[in-house]
Amino acid sequence: MEAEAVMTVTELSNHITVLFLPILAVVMTVLFGMAIKDAAAAIAKGMMFRFNGVFKEGDIVFLDGERAIIVKVGVLQSVFGITKEDGTYCWRYVNNTRMDNLRLEKILNLSLMRLPKRVEGEALDATMSNDPEDKK
Repeated sequence: MEAEAVMTVTELSNHITVLFLPILAVVMTVLFGMAIKDAAAAIAKGMMFRFNGVFKEGDIVFLDGERAIIVKVGVLQSVFGITKEDGTYCWRYVNNTRMDNLRLEKILNLSLMRLPKRVEGEALDATMSNDPEDKK
């Protein structure tokens, strides 16, 4: 009678499948839910940033103390154009979920803002200064 207690490989694999299938389903559901949550949060932040009316593409802003232009407000990330001190222009990609952690200030009147003069010998963009001597 004890010989009947031995399972075949097929029966054993069926028992293991029955035990682990619900656990696998729960783990996959949790992982999928976490991925959807992050994407949904990024999309919601992007929509809030796009439709809040304060910031628009093309606005000149300060992004964490650096002067920048809003190039594109995307669904998952936004793009800011920044001119570095050496004159190079680069794009900074910011995930919309990080937008709350950034200091973003809109420049309302560019003509009131005094910009630093360039070092002698470097080109100065006359459109970015309100000094009458620079516009000549």
